[in-house]
Amino acid sequence: MSEGVQAVELSEVLAENIQRINNAKETLYKEYFSDNVEESIEFEFLVKEYIEKIKKHIKKSSKETVEKDKFPFVILWSIVEAQDTDDNEMHKFFICPPYLRNNDVDLDCVSMMSPLGRALLLKNTGQEITVNVPQGTLNYKIKRIIIP
Repeated sequence: MSEGVQAVELSEVLAENIQRINNAKETLYKEYFSDNVEESIEFEFLVKEYIEKIKKHIKKSSKETVEKDKFPFVILWSIVEAQDTDDNEMHKFFICPPYLRNNDVDLDCVSMMSPLGRALLLKNTGQEITVNVPQGTLNYKIKRIIIP
């Protein structure tokens, strides 16, 4: 482990992440989804599926320790450094619940409900993704995942 890099217990980070999305979802339902049943159902399903997958990781990881700047897979509120495999340009994405914003102007906030957010969520470092968006097809390779 690099000197000065903070190590964290994977299961603790994941448990905190579940608590954080559970807290955020109540506010999101009330403020943004109360009038849109279809989006509300879609968001509820996505959160439920996400939490189930995170719980499986918690059971597997037990007392595993990881570095905060080399997290093994993409979770909500993580920063993803990804390389566009078409032009080799590097991008940083902050993965967040819908309607929540990050104040860091150097990071693009990517909603977990967007095509890119869905494609990145729970993927591993080194994995390549292809995302179809209205503007065309995006191809990225995940280079690094950081837990702020």
